[in-house]
Amino acid sequence: MDEKTYGDIMKRAIQSEIDAQKFYADVAAKVQAPHLKEMFASFVDEEKRHERILEGFRAKGAGHLHFK
Repeated sequence: MDEKTYGDIMKRAIQSEIDAQKFYADVAAKVQAPHLKEMFASFVDEEKRHERILEGFRAKGAGHLHFK
């Protein structure tokens, strides 16, 4: 896969993680039950972790991935 295609895919994937963070944060702000607020806040943290992982993949470039 060429670098441009790889970069485009990673950019979309990262944006999806950011969108999910916003969604879960919005839900957490709207629910009243403390356990639900906590659950959705943990989802935000998980999506942030995914974003960092994908940023690492993007920084390394397409050449570091090898598929059989």
